[in-house]
Amino acid sequence: MGFNAKYLILIAGPSSASGVFERYWNLIKLGGRARRHFVSMVENEVELKIDVLNLQSVRPDLDLMITEKLGHHRILIDPSVALRVSDFLDKI
Repeated sequence: MGFNAKYLILIAGPSSASGVFERYWNLIKLGGRARRHFVSMVENEVELKIDVLNLQSVRPDLDLMITEKLGHHRILIDPSVALRVSDFLDKI
């Protein structure tokens, strides 16, 4: 079966796995050699390159809105997010 959609609006977590890793590594001050080892372990585990885990590299045609510090709840009531969704819906 499955679901075939022409348009989707996703309010989701990070669009880039590498960005999440970078922020964490900077926080714990992880060095370059350890970072490369970590990337190698993750890539072997998921059988994908870290770059492929970047939403924009998989779907460059996406209309992506990046927000900061909205968390899981505030993003749902943020006026700029609501306006962006509304504008998108007006176009379709």
